[in-house]
Amino acid sequence: MKKEMTGKLISGLSAAALAVTGMGTVPTATVNAAPLSGKNAQSIVSQMKVGWNLGNTLDSANTKFKYDDDPAKFAKAWGNPEPTDELFLTVRTEGFNTVRIPTTWYQHIEWDEGSQMYLVSDTWMDYVKKTVDYAYDRDMFVILNVHHEDWVNVSTFTDETYADAEKKLTDIWTQVAETFKDYDQHLIFEGMNEPRQTGNPQVSEWGNGTGDDGYTANYINKLNAAFVKTVRGNGSAANAERLLMLPGYCASNDKTAIQNIAIPENAGNVAISVHAYSPYFFTMATDSYANHVFPGKSGWGADYEQELSGMFKMLNQMQQEKGAPIIIGEFSASDFDNTDSRVAWATDYLTKAKEVGIPCVLWDNNVVGKSDGEAHGYVNRKDNTWYEQSKPVVDAMMAVYGITPGAYTEDPGTKPTDLTAYQLEITAYDKTTNEPLEGVEITYPGGVEKTGADGKITTTFYYDENDVMRAYVSAVPEGYALPELVEYGTGHFELSEGDNSIKFYIPTAEAAGETSFNYDELDDGEEGKIIPIDDPEHLSKIIIEVNSACEDEDAAWFCGGGGICSSDFEEDGAAIWGFKEFQWNKGDTSVEVDFDGAFKKADPDDPNGNLDAEGKFTGNELELRHWWKASSGSKTGDDVTFTYGKITVVYDKGDVAP
Repeated sequence: MKKEMTGKLISGLSAAALAVTGMGTVPTATVNAAPLSGKNAQSIVSQMKVGWNLGNTLDSANTKFKYDDDPAKFAKAWGNPEPTDELFLTVRTEGFNTVRIPTTWYQHIEWDEGSQMYLVSDTWMDYVKKTVDYAYDRDMFVILNVHHEDWVNVSTFTDETYADAEKKLTDIWTQVAETFKDYDQHLIFEGMNEPRQTGNPQVSEWGNGTGDDGYTANYINKLNAAFVKTVRGNGSAANAERLLMLPGYCASNDKTAIQNIAIPENAGNVAISVHAYSPYFFTMATDSYANHVFPGKSGWGADYEQELSGMFKMLNQMQQEKGAPIIIGEFSASDFDNTDSRVAWATDYLTKAKEVGIPCVLWDNNVVGKSDGEAHGYVNRKDNTWYEQSKPVVDAMMAVYGITPGAYTEDPGTKPTDLTAYQLEITAYDKTTNEPLEGVEITYPGGVEKTGADGKITTTFYYDENDVMRAYVSAVPEGYALPELVEYGTGHFELSEGDNSIKFYIPTAEAAGETSFNYDELDDGEEGKIIPIDDPEHLSKIIIEVNSACEDEDAAWFCGGGGICSSDFEEDGAAIWGFKEFQWNKGDTSVEVDFDGAFKKADPDDPNGNLDAEGKFTGNELELRHWWKASSGSKTGDDVTFTYGKITVVYDKGDVAP
């Protein structure tokens, strides 16, 4: 049986990509899905769409119950019913394919002298496992975390509180990793929820974690590293490839907080965990600056649509700089009796998230009828129906992804899934000779492979009417360049087993307009090195190789950056001095600077400030300047050394505009 689907071209910063979305009808299947394995972080995240939080349930805290009391007492402590299989079926049927299960552990651990560990209550672990299985058995992605922990969120971070936190974190995750050691990549672990200080005057509880010379950032980075080491050290194949989510300070969506996250070396599949109830003065605020109309502006004058655009542009930049995808683990807009505005907000929010490949997980605490900014009730858990004022909001979210609520069905006795397996053949060709090209690295939903002598790789992927499949050229042999265009027949391909193909045409570096220079061979400029530009009209990006090191071997992070500058940036027809910023981080070997029509210029009213600008570069040379470096041990980066290597200039001479 053939299903004819329409292709859509998705262009990226560093690779051409093909996204295929279902425009025809794909029937629901009830066959067992193959285990999810062998995928990299980006492949996993690309399959997650919009998710749902089981809020205020397993994460209840500060209760008066005992360590080994009935787990149901804890789950119902904050007024919610126990989670049930029917509740998760309701969520799955609505179209959510991801569930986050916030879970509090500190009330369920006891110190054991024999093992010298904090042991988790068996009854609590079994209860958590049962809840996870409600979603996992429906082939949903499940995020399991530690939440509302009194050993994570303390008044002030100190060496003593760190020692206590590290011990409890590693003991808990040791036992969780063992319990779930055979669960495939549908199960995701999130190391902490919103790690923060609740009473430190130097560091705001809900700020970006700065104010104490990097101590806070280093503290959280060390806990993240301990979490990664613990899970990877379990020894199971599933835990070796499991996606792990790492938060920054209070899981903030602030750029500085995210920049301060250090990805541990050899961490494997990791994603950055961010929470974003944005724009705040629409979603939650109740003060005189709040405005619960969308589109609109806050009492401070900030435009809500522009705020969301800026946030997702920054988040996309961060996930590229960090080399790790971002997951928004919590988002929502409290109900202020403004359903139409919440629908408009949800559509705008998720449209922007989808454009940059960031899955979002809706916060649902089952609270309605309050005006305190905490009315995030979507599912009425008493009867597993959707609240009247929230159903249109959820429907708007599904519409962004083309999901039809109710499409999911189950057959008794089978593992329910609406996924159908297809064979996918990907072939790379030399664009000039049209011959198969060996050694092209393809990133696809199953992982990363290189084409063989026949130019091909063959993989299995799973497609449903709500899914998107992407394949990327992520690396090419020496002498070739990443393709600027993907071709696949007439713009359609037919999905039928054994008869699916995607073709990538790989240009030579010369044909693509790519030139390279050694940094030390470039001429000296006023404050840096001069990069000659042959074709400013088609300038696409500059790739800078960098090698860096830190004298402090224990430094949790170190980084540096600068700008590519010229007085020949043009804005509204006038030539101005402008620059493109770049930053490299610990472990990076190169950075890419994209000439996408956006740059910065000096603010004439503030000698120390810069303004965002749009325009183009028109000159024949650029100056590469190095401006700063820093580390967890030195704000001025005195312990950091770096050298620049090859500088590659890429021109887009194809049919696709840069």
